[in-house]
Amino acid sequence: MTRAHVSGAGLPGVGQECFPLGAREHVRDLGLYGSAIVGVWTKTDDGAGSSSSTFDWGNAPVDARLDPIGSRGTASRGDTIREDTTHLVSFRDGQVISTTDRVRIEDSEWLVTALREVTDELIVRVEVKRA
Repeated sequence: MTRAHVSGAGLPGVGQECFPLGAREHVRDLGLYGSAIVGVWTKTDDGAGSSSSTFDWGNAPVDARLDPIGSRGTASRGDTIREDTTHLVSFRDGQVISTTDRVRIEDSEWLVTALREVTDELIVRVEVKRA
């Protein structure tokens, strides 16, 4: 196709969003067949100059998927941000998570080792290793 044909066909050009809102809504849950609970790292001050830290597991379960690094549908081992990463967890876009959090899937607890950031996310992906 020539450039004129591409523009006339309505294909994305410079400045256009690759995933229009309708497409994003349609594929939002694609492949997120499991669930996870995100444990948020909290620090409590006892008022006497000491503090204790723990994970708050009171969050509601969210749609998620756990994949080993290098499995079908995930990036190759060389694409990891952290060397000690063994798995990827995928969440819906908009999921708030940080490297201080943990993820509980079924009976396993996972440390978040790195956050994967892309320009136009359909899903949020984090690298993890078993806690």
